[in-house]
Amino acid sequence: MTGEMKRRDKIRSLTMHMIDPKQEFTTTHRHQLSEEIMGSNLAGRHLEKVAISEAVEELSADEDSGFDVEGFIPPQSVITEHSTPEEK
Repeated sequence: MTGEMKRRDKIRSLTMHMIDPKQEFTTTHRHQLSEEIMGSNLAGRHLEKVAISEAVEELSADEDSGFDVEGFIPPQSVITEHSTPEEK
């Protein structure tokens, strides 16, 4: 598994943690997700949007998740102190 594949897997996991109503998403998780996204070779904002979209899709397909896609409000971007001016 390449470094980028491991990074994307971590981004997926942290994004699921952020979106899943059954899990707590801490400041530490937020910083980790920001660092992983900004360390990727894809544009940060694009990768973040794709990861959130995929997490929403996965959770909404799982009847046991308790996830309400109709009431879902996208979270504030995690990309802050690690982002470049062009991506903000």
